[in-house]
Amino acid sequence: MIQIEFFKLWRIADFIIYNLYEGSIVKFGKKEGTLCTRSQAGLKETTWSYCQSGMVVPAMIIDSGATEHITCSDTNLFNIVNHVSSVTIPNGESIQVHAVGSLYLLNGLRLERVLYISKFQCNLLSASRLTSDLNCTLTFFSDFCILQDVPSRKLIGVGKFRGGLYYLESPKSERMAMSVSVSSDIWHQRLGHASDGKLNHINSLKGFRRSDNFCDPCIRAKQTRLPFPTSSIKTTRCFELIHCDIWGGYRCDSTSGARY
Repeated sequence: MIQIEFFKLWRIADFIIYNLYEGSIVKFGKKEGTLCTRSQAGLKETTWSYCQSGMVVPAMIIDSGATEHITCSDTNLFNIVNHVSSVTIPNGESIQVHAVGSLYLLNGLRLERVLYISKFQCNLLSASRLTSDLNCTLTFFSDFCILQDVPSRKLIGVGKFRGGLYYLESPKSERMAMSVSVSSDIWHQRLGHASDGKLNHINSLKGFRRSDNFCDPCIRAKQTRLPFPTSSIKTTRCFELIHCDIWGGYRCDSTSGARY
């Protein structure tokens, strides 16, 4: 319950995604070489966002059924290799794959072997490729999802649920020469990682600037772990088994002169 309330309180997903459009989910079949589409038809817009360097980065639809990453624009692709081939969608239409390249997402996440299809009208992020290539876990909740690095458990990405789909998008960072305001991130840390409810009390202070960043230490510190395995040690008397930490010696003596 504490973990659930924490995620609701912070509303992580609310500030990650902006102005998302309805999308479609696509599956690229390796054996058949076909592009299978399900979900909403008639997508007319491409969703974009901004990474911290100011470069425009495409918003990606996270698809657990896709086997390849797909982008409809080659603007931010690098290490591009011409790969002229075609895939066929269920209605019989053949769509051309123009190239394959690499793509950077938020927080420096790098995607490899991204298919560039100019006629495609959305950007797909393969869940299986993402977890295997980046060695991360992908956890879905009712209104958002999170990506965590497996070795460090560090939060590396957050996706927003909208229109039946999960979107991963980079936040738009502010670029300025100087600022006299103090963001809520600083106050969040100064106040011992205070909650949103506590920070709302200082919104009226002059120079207070609300930030939409998520706090990685709060995410990891409030996650639950699995219980310890059942112990085979049985005791029948008090103090027969003692659990203690080794600590000391303390630099100051007690009032009685003892040193612990």
